[in-house]
Amino acid sequence: MQSSLQPDPTDRTNDLLSQLITIVGNITISIADEGPNSSNEAGTGSTAIWVQALAYASLATSLLSAFGAVMGKQWLAHYKSTRFGRGSLEERCKTRHRKLVGLKVWYIEVILDALPTVLQVSLLFFGISLTADIWTLEPLLGIILLITTSLGFVFFMFTLVIGILSSNSPFESRFTNFLQRVASTVEHLIK
Repeated sequence: MQSSLQPDPTDRTNDLLSQLITIVGNITISIADEGPNSSNEAGTGSTAIWVQALAYASLATSLLSAFGAVMGKQWLAHYKSTRFGRGSLEERCKTRHRKLVGLKVWYIEVILDALPTVLQVSLLFFGISLTADIWTLEPLLGIILLITTSLGFVFFMFTLVIGILSSNSPFESRFTNFLQRVASTVEHLIK
């Protein structure tokens, strides 16, 4: 997709060839009438810029999620390894408890639970970016991608709402629990 941000060298070549033909043969053709800068060399279209922005945002959030997952795995592996550390059993238990308290104080569970949400946002950015890019090339394929992306988004929202509204829903997550708390707080404020 990045090539859509750069001017097409073929357009510039065609413009120069048209000028050359006009100068040499004093022939007027339609491209020569438009002048040497008939292509979009002044800048790229705003559609290409926001499509690229969404694609790069998708890539960045995917990498951020993967990086966070790897770091979280390292943190938990290190916590688990302290169980077999040196010293007496009492010292090892104190160290392990201190690290467990640290995991809770620093909200490691919340951080690790946020990673799937970051990945879901990345997927949405990618779907929108791909749909917009394909739409500019072939609208029919763009419509198919739009429907697919929309169905995925509707499914996600459906499971999210069910997870918020129903306490025995299998679609619960830390994010739905957070939204339940926000909803109950707003409900108490309104009353």
